[in-house]
Amino acid sequence: MKIPFPLKEQLIEYKKWNDFERFENAVFTDLFITQLWIMDKMGYIPSCYVMDEINFLEGKGKKTATKPATRFTKPPLEGLWHKHFFVSHFLVRNLCNYLGVEQGHQKNLKRIIHEVLGRSDSEYFTEEMSAEIAHRVSIEAFQERAGEDRLTGEWIIFGKQDGKNYYLSVATHDEGDDVIFSRIQQYCMPQFSFLLSGK
Repeated sequence: MKIPFPLKEQLIEYKKWNDFERFENAVFTDLFITQLWIMDKMGYIPSCYVMDEINFLEGKGKKTATKPATRFTKPPLEGLWHKHFFVSHFLVRNLCNYLGVEQGHQKNLKRIIHEVLGRSDSEYFTEEMSAEIAHRVSIEAFQERAGEDRLTGEWIIFGKQDGKNYYLSVATHDEGDDVIFSRIQQYCMPQFSFLLSGK
């Protein structure tokens, strides 16, 4: 599938449509705006999920259930910040994180199975046991993770300077820090190099 690329006039209209001017203490790079426009046009991830996080970061919206914004501490992104945004695409990753599947220990998964099986005197694995395990590893796992503000997703990359947030890029975990940094360096740093000077 060919990725669309916006014309300058389309970006101007898109900025108006999303009312970016309401964020007095925020700066949005052309790269960031372009990425949101592409996300909307391709229908992969609606930009409203990103905007929910920005509304919260800028004090214009309610708290979200994702992890708090975190500063990168290692090169090459050291000094910049990232904030997760959640979309249903990331449900499986969040459940796997909760259950310990991706970490290899499966601690919570084993605990849930042990608790359910340990309460029964049955020699057999019953339909009720199966239903309870299914509920606990899906619905309850998601509710607990969301309730603890630990939902993960893809990233909003931004910098902070003089009380303003500078939104640089949208990124995925799978890209790797070097790829993200290269994109930011190419499209944002000529204008915003001061964001990396405070390492």
